[in-house]
Amino acid sequence: MKRICPARSVAVIASAFLALLLPVSCSPDFLQYEKVRIELPETPQSIQAALAAAGGGTQANCKKLSWTLSWYDGNGERRCEAGLTEGTEIELERGAFTPVIAEPETEDLALPHGALPPAGALYPAGCAVGSGLPGAGAVALALTWPGGVAASMAESICIHARGGFEDGRNIASHVNWRRFAEEAAKKDEPHRIDEKRFVEAALSGAITKWDVSMPESVDLGFPAALSGSASAEAAPSGSSCLGKFLPAAGETFWPEWPEGRAFLWPGSAGTITVTVREGVSLFFGERTWLTVSVAHGRVLAAFFTPYSLQD
Repeated sequence: MKRICPARSVAVIASAFLALLLPVSCSPDFLQYEKVRIELPETPQSIQAALAAAGGGTQANCKKLSWTLSWYDGNGERRCEAGLTEGTEIELERGAFTPVIAEPETEDLALPHGALPPAGALYPAGCAVGSGLPGAGAVALALTWPGGVAASMAESICIHARGGFEDGRNIASHVNWRRFAEEAAKKDEPHRIDEKRFVEAALSGAITKWDVSMPESVDLGFPAALSGSASAEAAPSGSSCLGKFLPAAGETFWPEWPEGRAFLWPGSAGTITVTVREGVSLFFGERTWLTVSVAHGRVLAAFFTPYSLQD
């Protein structure tokens, strides 16, 4: 069920009221806001097993992924709608640079908050006119996973500018987002681009391609990387480093980045090398999901957790 986060501002209500007083021949360009149809991305393959488990353990009753959608109004106030399972229509300040972000609600699947990165897009640059979708307005904004990286960066610029939101919005609107997308596309996990470094460079007015940087990585050989007391002690209740949750040979695991490459779990005599970034990484299998925590080039924890409702 869709849940509405705080009501739109008085300015939006006033603009709608004034529209009723304008002559019918008045051009819509004089209105402050325009309706934009938001198109959500396809549910990634990586969490299909978690959705099935949350729906009772069968694909027939598979739960739908829900989203929290957020954007900013003309006053710089954050607006949101939670519990969305399909596209919706929102009102945006006409022509004003606005990051639109959709966060997957993974907590409903017994997965950690942020288990998947947000999708998103930049308005108005990302808009298409006349999408042809049933019920769609004249303007459509398709949210994508790479777009979520740019939208998250843009939002951070908007809200961290010393001069306030409008100053940040002005700075963000002058960033070369096409060039950013080109550099981000070269990364295997673009959602892990160093946000602090990029945002600080943007706010200073001196961005280079080197500011689209990634944290350090380490190559881990599985299943050998799961051995050791550090992993065993860090595994939370209900999880397992080895034992009954150990995947079968050939089981597919998908990374948290929805456009990343999956890998197959090796047999008892085999091994698979996976590149893992500093911090916490998640890999989603068919029965369990794997958490790997890396700091300073060493594994602090690596363990499996079963999806909900599984024995």
